[in-house]
Amino acid sequence: HLRPDTIDLSGMTLRDPFGNYAKIKGSINHHFLYDFDYNFDFSLKDLQIINWEDEPSRSFWGNVFTSGNIGIGGTFSKVNIGGELTPSGPRGSRVLNYNSETTSLGEENKEYVSFVTRDQNLGKIQSKKQDEIQKKDNSTDIYMNFKFNINPSATLNIITDPITHDNMSLSGGGPIRMSYYNKG
Repeated sequence: HLRPDTIDLSGMTLRDPFGNYAKIKGSINHHFLYDFDYNFDFSLKDLQIINWEDEPSRSFWGNVFTSGNIGIGGTFSKVNIGGELTPSGPRGSRVLNYNSETTSLGEENKEYVSFVTRDQNLGKIQSKKQDEIQKKDNSTDIYMNFKFNINPSATLNIITDPITHDNMSLSGGGPIRMSYYNKG
């Protein structure tokens, strides 16, 4: 629905290839096509949110279905994303794989685990983090807060050596909270 200063998307439905869905409630607001803000709530029912095949350039891959709620809101300078999600969907589809030796850019990263004394590399680590922060695009504040209600049917495989297929397979039950801020 188009209204003065509002594009209302409430009542829309997103569907995955299996017919599972997410209901949308929310709108994009503006003042004469300036000063935009947006606020959306998604109610997911067994929606496929990840369907990525294993590729050398990807750190994560798998097939994940979830139910729950996600909220996305903000402006051009600030984004808030959060919600509460529970793994769901067909049996055997709740597996997420993580290659600990590859970054999202496909670069080799052999620093998965390092053992050092407390003072040995503290200065190097702090300076490396400062360099990384300065290289990031700091034009938008991004805040993410999620609660994942993990159940034993979900599995996270951490691949420690892709050549020998060594991995850690993690599963279990309980809440996991994730918070992220791109500038802190």
